Amino acid sequence: MIEANNLSIEIGGKIILKNINFRLNNKALILGPNGSGKTTLLKTLSGFYRYKGSLKIDETELRDINNYISFSTNLPDAYYIAMKVKDILSILAEIKGCKEDLFENMMKEVNINPLDRNPFSLSMGEKTIVFTALALSSEPKIVMIDEPFENLDKNRKNIMVRWLNRYGKEGFIVTHEVEMLKNFQEWNMYLMIEGKLYGPITVKEFLSSKLIDGDRENSILKIEIGGKKFSLMTSKENSDILDINNIYDYI
Repeated sequence: MIEANNLSIEIGGKIILKNINFRLNNKALILGPNGSGKTTLLKTLSGFYRYKGSLKIDETELRDINNYISFSTNLPDAYYIAMKVKDILSILAEIKGCKEDLFENMMKEVNINPLDRNPFSLSMGEKTIVFTALALSSEPKIVMIDEPFENLDKNRKNIMVRWLNRYGKEGFIVTHEVEMLKNFQEWNMYLMIEGKLYGPITVKEFLSSKLIDGDRENSILKIEIGGKKFSLMTSKENSDILDINNIYDYI
């Protein structure tokens, strides 16, 4: 169980996350435009930022947790621990039970051989795959996965979908790629806009909704953008929101 109450983050005098509240006991997607605070939230949940408010994992405040090995993230910040992928894998195997054979099988599936390479010399797409596989190959309870489809071709995106459905019981998968949502229609999802988190609703609801100006009755979700109120309303037609990064242009 992951629970946030009035969670806020301020970095360099700027408020990035604003009074976020959620209670999560499964895997859920977070969708939002670039710069909306998605990665900052994942970094906070992964212990990289100090926070205000409350943030609990299995009923223990995050700032009080030590050696919680059932948590994994693909954020690059977590992997500055060795110069080669094989050494990172060995360290993770020792400290949190990462399964080296599982990682190597995952690499065969995507046709990458990174073991003798510095992870930060990999291409952008290879980094996405390698860091995500390192996170998932310990078969963790909680996962925090940032932009797992970025810079991947169609075949590798499909493989990533299988990995994300298979590994991890709780946590957030962050993306801005609306077209990938069709692969997770039964999942819950949240929208993050201007540092605020809205939801949950189901992916299926989102994909069959339209964004309407104003605070409307019977909306499935109410959001605020630039001080203006909008409502997501169920529609029999396909969603008009084709690219979450263009949501401001759309409005």
